Amino acid sequence: MWTHIEDRTRTARKRYMCDFCGRPIPPGTPYLARVGVDDDEGWITSHIHHQCNRAASRMDGDRDWESGWDEGQFWAEDLTQEERDEIRQLTRGT
Repeated sequence: MWTHIEDRTRTARKRYMCDFCGRPIPPGTPYLARVGVDDDEGWITSHIHHQCNRAASRMDGDRDWESGWDEGQFWAEDLTQEERDEIRQLTRGT
């Protein structure tokens, strides 16, 4: 079971991969750091594009978060075109 501890906006100092969409979060880019504890894995920090988090928030009631998802296989169909374009712009050249 996952226990959420906190969400914090950070600026990437190195390249991360978004745990929702699997695309890069380049250095210098603001992102969401979601910290929690998993019973099996211990402390976990997820790195998430703000755009992906907005899409997940819209879909929250429709998702079974306990069953999880395949990392890098986020629901791209749930992103708006504007969010997709923003992520493409952020990750261009990475």
